[in-house]
Amino acid sequence: MTLRRGFAFFLLLVALFVLWREARSILMLMERGSGLSDALLNPPLSAIKVAGAVLAVIGGGLAASGRGLGGSAGLLGGLIFAAAPALFAVLSPNPMSGLRDGIPALLMIVAAIGLLFQKRSA
Repeated sequence: MTLRRGFAFFLLLVALFVLWREARSILMLMERGSGLSDALLNPPLSAIKVAGAVLAVIGGGLAASGRGLGGSAGLLGGLIFAAAPALFAVLSPNPMSGLRDGIPALLMIVAAIGLLFQKRSA
């Protein structure tokens, strides 16, 4: 396995993990009586995290299958996902609250940057 494919699978693994964790949180809110729109948009950070994770999964899948634009899509997804903990840290009275999502966001960004700097094999 090449280093590029390793970065792709790592990005895919981290993005699937955060997507699963966010879906679990949304489903928990829906079980307590909230609708889907309330669970996604109240607070709006959930929608931002889901959109970023989905884009990172697409990027990781593209890169793992050897297609182009995988690194770019993964980086964009990681940056969108990283916007949520950054906003949460700025808006929250406890800045350490965003750390739960900040670490996976950083891992996705590092893996996507690794994809961008590794050459694709012909």
